[in-house]
Amino acid sequence: MNVNYAYICYFYWFIIMNNTLKYLTMMQLKNILAVLSFCLFTYQLNAKEYNIIDFGAKSDIGALSTEAIQKAIDECNAQGGGTVIVPSGNFKTGTIILKSHVNLFLEQGATLFGSKNLIDYRDIKPGFVSLRTQEATKQLFFAENSENISISGFGEINGQGKGIKKMSWKDEGITRPHLIRFINCKNVVIENITLKNSACWM
Repeated sequence: MNVNYAYICYFYWFIIMNNTLKYLTMMQLKNILAVLSFCLFTYQLNAKEYNIIDFGAKSDIGALSTEAIQKAIDECNAQGGGTVIVPSGNFKTGTIILKSHVNLFLEQGATLFGSKNLIDYRDIKPGFVSLRTQEATKQLFFAENSENISISGFGEINGQGKGIKKMSWKDEGITRPHLIRFINCKNVVIENITLKNSACWM
């Protein structure tokens, strides 16, 4: 639950437990019930979890789990938000589009490996383009015009950049994918995870 909402709930619970209800007006009681109902709704929303295994992801770096991971994120977003769980294991993926109100959570021992095959990455031209390239680029994790997005947990995202051949000097996100690229997003959190081996700058 969001910390601010938790404090609000504790405050109103304190009022109830300290027998102060008899001093409150009916309107105040209705307001308290409304706030508590909102807190409960928010808790239930944040408690929703979507495990990528349930959507077909396989802990096998010989198999591509892009579609399964994206399905989990899309469903989480469609249901109003929550947490997409990446369990312990090794998963290979191409481009993943992170969406609003979704927390991608990597459990201890979970590693997401970026594919070494450029075919597995989408060419995306965002509203804001690089001054140097002025064209569509590839990235492992991408989001644009999204809000309340996060990547957290205790796992690792490994871009396997050393395995992607440098094909030209003009390789900024074109022949060598960015690890993470968020454009015009609000309330972004990336914490506790390990990021390594990006083919291009993050």
